[in-house]
Amino acid sequence: AITEVSPSVLGGRRPAAAVVDEAVRVRVTCFREGHNTLGVAAVLHDPDGKEHSRVFLNPDGIDTWAGIIRPNEIGHWTFTIEAWGDPWRTWLQRANIKIPAGLDIELEFTEGALLLNQALAFELPAATKSLLMAATTAMRNTSLPPSVRLAAAVDPKVATVITENPIREQLTTSGPWPFNVQRRRALFGAWYEFF
Repeated sequence: AITEVSPSVLGGRRPAAAVVDEAVRVRVTCFREGHNTLGVAAVLHDPDGKEHSRVFLNPDGIDTWAGIIRPNEIGHWTFTIEAWGDPWRTWLQRANIKIPAGLDIELEFTEGALLLNQALAFELPAATKSLLMAATTAMRNTSLPPSVRLAAAVDPKVATVITENPIREQLTTSGPWPFNVQRRRALFGAWYEFF
């Protein structure tokens, strides 16, 4: 479920306001049944309706996610919230507990390798694909100690690739949420007119 999206005015019936190059804080409540990890992103669309940027939101409390979007020209912009089940991060949490404890080691490595194989189906540069294939090979190599196999999975380079190209299950969207972007003077110009 995706609820309590901000910025929004009257539940999105009226546009929120921003100015050019303003850091607009997007905040949303997002949750799902069970213990699996979520991934949440705000997708910013320019006045022509094209995707301008995609920002992965970070946890900001219980079931709350937040991040910054930044429109860079005047016009009627929109943003959409996307939420999905994140099987890779769910697997990492479980593997970091079970593998050091010696529980279901082969099952965990098999599941992790299958997830990396899903990521290999994405359009990625050759060097990135070879990095994921090397991690998959190490995870399946039963002659290596479990700690070495797990280190291949939690390598920061692998984490970066999976973070930038997440495996998404049960994608849910909310929006578009409108907001008007005005010139920077709109932040203070009305005061001068008032006086």
